[in-house]
Amino acid sequence: LSNFAERKCKHPLAAAKSFRWHQEDQSLTDVMMDKSIDMKWEALYNLWDSLCLSFHKMTADEYREKWLLPMLKLLGYNPISIALKTEVYGKTMKVSHKSHELNQPVLMNLLPLTQELESKSPDSVWSPHDSMQKLLNYLSDTRQEQFSHWGIITNGQQIRIIRKYHHQTRKAYIQFNLDEICDTRSLDEFRILYRLLHPSRFLQDESLNCLRMDYLFQESLSAGVKIGEDLRQNVIKAIESLANGFLSANPDFSAKLAESHEALDEFHHNILRLVYRVLFLLFAEQRQLMRNAHELYHKEYSITALRNKIEAWQFIPDDYFNDIWKGLQTTFSMVETGVEDLSVSCFNGELFNPKQIEKLLLLDCPNSVMIQFIRYLTIVDKNESIQRISYTELGVEEIGSIYESLLDYAPQLNKSHETLNIDDKNIEPGAFFLDPRGKSRKTSGSYYTNQSLVNALIERSLAPLV
Repeated sequence: LSNFAERKCKHPLAAAKSFRWHQEDQSLTDVMMDKSIDMKWEALYNLWDSLCLSFHKMTADEYREKWLLPMLKLLGYNPISIALKTEVYGKTMKVSHKSHELNQPVLMNLLPLTQELESKSPDSVWSPHDSMQKLLNYLSDTRQEQFSHWGIITNGQQIRIIRKYHHQTRKAYIQFNLDEICDTRSLDEFRILYRLLHPSRFLQDESLNCLRMDYLFQESLSAGVKIGEDLRQNVIKAIESLANGFLSANPDFSAKLAESHEALDEFHHNILRLVYRVLFLLFAEQRQLMRNAHELYHKEYSITALRNKIEAWQFIPDDYFNDIWKGLQTTFSMVETGVEDLSVSCFNGELFNPKQIEKLLLLDCPNSVMIQFIRYLTIVDKNESIQRISYTELGVEEIGSIYESLLDYAPQLNKSHETLNIDDKNIEPGAFFLDPRGKSRKTSGSYYTNQSLVNALIERSLAPLV
């Protein structure tokens, strides 16, 4: 979305030709498109300035006619009042408008100023967001295709795009705060709003073989968020969660670790190699480094396929089977030796050498533990929302910083009979944990040197010789 804020955005769906949908738009050029956005932006904030102080004095009808409808027209819509009522899951759903421009109109709820998007309305058991969400899900489930599977709700202060989405514990949407955009004169935010919400986004694109908005949706799933501190913290959680999962499922092995620090270090080494393997494959698959592999690999054996399956589950089940762990072993074996029939290349380095995780190969690990492990490496809880981690953006610096941060931790078992508290984290008796007071860096002499410093040293060293 940040790319859409740029005037000279290179994204194909920011180009003028993707906005051509009326007959009179066929000659629209990029320059004309830029000027059109500027003009509509100026018209929007001027309209806002002229009305915002009197909003609270308006009736619901006046508010709709003077602000909501003109605002939507500036975005390219000409909403038609439909006052739709339909039974959904035994409850009556109401929708006020639809977009007239599309074969599959986008449903719209134009709300009073005082109606919060997340608060129950007086005449409904659900909030406007939940009502629209349940309606879109119902239309999709019952294969009613007279309307789009996208919807828009707005109270004039916020405007929200919603898609069919069946998760019960968290919401998914894109929201723009119109009041802030206008008050702060944020043209960049308006560009994003206009390029994302224009009616042409909900048209089928022959070259993409889908709705343009669906293409952006799928693209966003692949992009996710750039890796940084969030991933470093999640890797630590992943290591501790995975290690404790193995120990809980294998009590005899856990008892042996408590008796030998060398065995604990070896176990920790095995866990690290497992984590590095998954990180490597996530990076390779998202960077299209394995694009030549057969479709069967991508659908059944890839880490990306496992990630997608896990994301589709709403809750982590109490699943004590270990088929996910066995499946990972199969994937690792394929990548280590290569599979000619599936065009899977051979990565026969030390990372995928079976000896690097030989202790783990003898142990069971429940599916529930593996699911949580993969989640830690693929999603982050950022600003109270769940976001995908983008391995497309992963660079040498991020890999180095993750590796370097782990050198500051030492593997430990809580051998006491009491709960420990280290850095505001409770460690239960018998639990594996990474102690931030570790000495791995000093004892191993391991450090990561930033790439920019390496480049500078090389340049200064070689320049006199060239």
